Amino acid sequence: MSRKKVIIWTILGVLIIVLIIISSTISGSLNKTVIAKKLEITKEINAGIPYEWKYEIKDTDIVECSEIYVLNDENINGKVGAPVNRNYVFRGLKKGTTTITFKFVSITDEKDSTIETYKVNFSFPIFIKPADTVIYSEYNFLGKQKGYKIESDEQFRKTLNTIKSSGFKDKFIVQEYIEGNDESMYVITAYVSKNHQVKVITAGKILMHDRTPELIGNYSAITNAYIEDFSLELKKFLENIKFTGIGHFDVE
Repeated sequence: MSRKKVIIWTILGVLIIVLIIISSTISGSLNKTVIAKKLEITKEINAGIPYEWKYEIKDTDIVECSEIYVLNDENINGKVGAPVNRNYVFRGLKKGTTTITFKFVSITDEKDSTIETYKVNFSFPIFIKPADTVIYSEYNFLGKQKGYKIESDEQFRKTLNTIKSSGFKDKFIVQEYIEGNDESMYVITAYVSKNHQVKVITAGKILMHDRTPELIGNYSAITNAYIEDFSLELKKFLENIKFTGIGHFDVE
């Protein structure tokens, strides 16, 4: 055997040694053993029912879940309540054998719920939205919206559970919901210098909102407006709180 062949067989031997044996038990319905450095498991989820897949790894020093994402499916685009496939990617950390168990559990049950007790200081309806839209944009799940009009405590809990089940753990803003149509809305934008002085204030009257769930609240059409009294009050407010930067305010 030539030296070149010996080197090739040695490399192949090393690759085989570092492969990891993973035994996967999925909700008691499927048992399979695979040999791999990377394992992907796809589970169907449905935002229309209050249940979610949860996984447990027996030996976390052998395997870790490195990524969870929803597989794109053009057939369900825009269909509320349609099932989607969520992909779980597991990565081997070292050689060994372990078990990954998936369980289909209720997300509204107090024992399993990711949401505990929240007290809302004003009556329904309310409006909730993520505090950091940049972080929020990185998570995808069925029924995702830019913001949510909430009519009851039960809907409040279910909505937060659905959002958090996607992996989103950041803060939410909870606001009192004020009824109105597009014509009653104004938007004011102000620029405040590093010395906390308002340099520019502009106002616009909303003619039309975007109605798509992902962009609800965005403006499709704006015309110029002049609101002197409110602009002066806003200027005083921003300078008093030592604000710096660009401020954007919705007024109804």
